[in-house]
Amino acid sequence: MTFRCGSSMKSDIDDYEIERAHKESLQFYHSLRNYKDNYISSQINSALDSLLDTLRLFGPSHVFSSYNGGKDADVVMHLLRAAVAKHADEHGTLTLRPHLVYFAIEDEFDEVLKHIDQAEKKYGLDLKRFNCSITQGIKTHLESMGDTKTAAFVLGTRKGDPNCGNQEIFAPSSSWMPVSFMRVNPILRWDYGHVWHFLRTFELLYCPLYDLGYTSLGKKSLTNPNPALLKRKYPVDSEHQSGSYWPAYMLSDWSLERAGRIAPPIKQVSGDSQSDSNTTNTVKSSESSSMQEKTKTAISNVQTAAMIIIGDEILNGFTSDVNLQVATKALSSIGVPLKKVCIVSDDVNEIIEEVRRLSQKFDIVITSGGIGPTHDDVTIKAIAQALDQRLKPNVDMIQFLHSIHNTMNNTIPLKEEDIQSREEEINRLSFLPEFSKLNFPPTSIDSTNNNNNNN
Repeated sequence: MTFRCGSSMKSDIDDYEIERAHKESLQFYHSLRNYKDNYISSQINSALDSLLDTLRLFGPSHVFSSYNGGKDADVVMHLLRAAVAKHADEHGTLTLRPHLVYFAIEDEFDEVLKHIDQAEKKYGLDLKRFNCSITQGIKTHLESMGDTKTAAFVLGTRKGDPNCGNQEIFAPSSSWMPVSFMRVNPILRWDYGHVWHFLRTFELLYCPLYDLGYTSLGKKSLTNPNPALLKRKYPVDSEHQSGSYWPAYMLSDWSLERAGRIAPPIKQVSGDSQSDSNTTNTVKSSESSSMQEKTKTAISNVQTAAMIIIGDEILNGFTSDVNLQVATKALSSIGVPLKKVCIVSDDVNEIIEEVRRLSQKFDIVITSGGIGPTHDDVTIKAIAQALDQRLKPNVDMIQFLHSIHNTMNNTIPLKEEDIQSREEEINRLSFLPEFSKLNFPPTSIDSTNNNNNNN
């Protein structure tokens, strides 16, 4: 349904579908409330509380949400339909539907439009579409309510978004707007990880472009897949790339969420493709310089280091440690003294205790051992727990492991029955603490192949 400013159309969703959607959304509400996960439970409950308060204070007929088909809008839509279903259940009605508005943009992705249509039918949304500016569309929508009562406009704004400013969960509309309303930002304190954890945990509908490497959606001409998700071949400086991308939820550096967005040129020239290219190169150059400066700053701030050597075989005398001397020389070469060394067994709790203790006293803590495919390799699990982080598949690690297996397969081709086993092993070994950053030496592939027994 398309609404030009000032016109309206009736929904083509029948009462049966509305009742079905209501029951499903009410069940979804209870699933959200009963979900126990330290990472996101508080965010979900806070968002639902804000939306229920909004429905109580402004009334369901005067609460509407912006729905552009993006991931944040999807999160808000799902939360709102759950809250509306709960509010309707408390007031004994099954015909209450979440109100949403879509403001059409030029050069929209077809996938986004199809996704919006699918969500409207699947969730019984009362969705109005406007072919005019956002400002005029909001004005028209509010005027269509027929009274002067203040309305609440629910948005998917998060802290750090370009348009967030100093907004809080409840924020009055800007003074320059032609009409007044209350902005409601239920996911204001969610981050990129919360968004994807929510959508994937509850197996919710989202735009398929995100599975193709897009992490932030805008106009088609100004939106590319995120370069940080490009499936690379190793070594990392290889010019030969696969041309395909990992899905959005695999992005490990959340500060790069908008890296695929191209800033519109200052002067729009029809057919000028060079403009976008220059903008992209400038953005990449700026990001690279910024990363280099951060690295230099981090190294210059390091004053002391400690090392944890992990392995029962070291304590039992079956194997001699060869990494301590290498680490000492490497640290000394950059002016960082190694102040403490300890050896622990392959015990998760012991590793956790040592990591936490040394992290309080030294600038960096290096671990050696306990990383690999055998049952006693528990270092990664322990590090994640020590740092209060979840284990997540790491894009760089997946690509690195694939490159190793591909190199080995060129020498000794895998049997077909071994391929699935290999993929399962790669998947298992790719899980790292969620904020991990991998640093590969320039000759990582060569050293792996030539010195496999020394790692």
